[in-house]
Amino acid sequence: MAERLILFLGDDPDGPLHWLQLDQAERVLERGVLVGDEALPAELTASPATGLAAGTRVLLAKARVPTRSRQKLLQALPYAMEDQLADDVDTLHFALGQRDTEGAWGVAVVERDWLDRWQQRLAELGITLQRLIPETLCLPLASDHWCALLHAGQAVVRTGQQAGFAADHETLAVLLDAALEEAGEDAPQEIRLLHAGALPEDLDDTALPLQPEALQAPRDWLAAHSRDPHAINLLQGDYANNRIDRSLLRPWAAVAALFVAWMVLLSGSLVLEQRQLRAELAALDAAVLETLREVFPQATDVRQARDRLQTRLGQLEAGDGPDHGDGLLETLRLIGPILRQDEAITLSGMSWRGGNLEIELQGDSLQQIDRLSRQLNAANGISAEVRSASSGNEAVQGRLLVRRSSS
Repeated sequence: MAERLILFLGDDPDGPLHWLQLDQAERVLERGVLVGDEALPAELTASPATGLAAGTRVLLAKARVPTRSRQKLLQALPYAMEDQLADDVDTLHFALGQRDTEGAWGVAVVERDWLDRWQQRLAELGITLQRLIPETLCLPLASDHWCALLHAGQAVVRTGQQAGFAADHETLAVLLDAALEEAGEDAPQEIRLLHAGALPEDLDDTALPLQPEALQAPRDWLAAHSRDPHAINLLQGDYANNRIDRSLLRPWAAVAALFVAWMVLLSGSLVLEQRQLRAELAALDAAVLETLREVFPQATDVRQARDRLQTRLGQLEAGDGPDHGDGLLETLRLIGPILRQDEAITLSGMSWRGGNLEIELQGDSLQQIDRLSRQLNAANGISAEVRSASSGNEAVQGRLLVRRSSS
């Protein structure tokens, strides 16, 4: 929980601006008051700022609107409450709270002019509020009593989760009695009365017993209780603040850290798996080359022979030949050992068509080509015939047709 800046937006936007800085334990680090165009210390403007709106400037009410759409609700609120308000609804700002168990929405109403003037002053000070809540809703909430705070000549009273009112000292007793009568069976058993000075004399006649408690620093006390999750944030609609409240994100920091760690581990696992696959592919490639060398030890370019073989197999798999590649592999397996026996003969080429393998050879003599043909014919499962043989200046060129026999 970071240090927080609390600003008290009083009744007069041109009047004194009281402020407090709280530490992580909600203890006051610094306090001050700005008059006129005085500015805050520069280091304080970086702290998350919460504004407490004067209770006398905020009307807390309830509204019943027959819709669950928040957008339609905000549009209908001014007209649904028009009969309850003395001012023109176009001059007022409506902030929506929560819905109670009876279906009524909590609503906070404030004058636009007052809010505009405060926002302009804060902007000139380089301050952007993250939240602006009524000071009335900073009072503690209990089921068996109401809470009232008297300070600076004013009184604020919290009567419910999102309900309360403000008054001056002279009218407090009258308004308390009216609120108790309106509450009926839901009226509290007593009123907790926090005060920073002498109590008004007419409070002794209040219908409920009072439990007075003296406070030395009411603003410090309000600031320390300004985190109530039920408090209505006035910064909605036209006054919404689009900046992200980091304190709201903080509870998710651990989840985000775990997600990042998981992504790092997953990425590392994928990299290792990719490396392993590359190694397996390289080993497989080496095994293919070794097999080709065993079958064709006289070949001068084994990689080229492999490429030609793969190309041809692709053609066969596409339908070029009745055996679709299986006959070629079996034929090569059968003739490979025989070709290896005679190192004087060199394989210079081959072709596969219609189940027949034609191989081109080079040797020292025609007898070598003929002998190889006889050896192939003597082997089980294959037959061979010399298609052509010619003698050149330095070597003999021969062509053999090899096919698998039915025996």
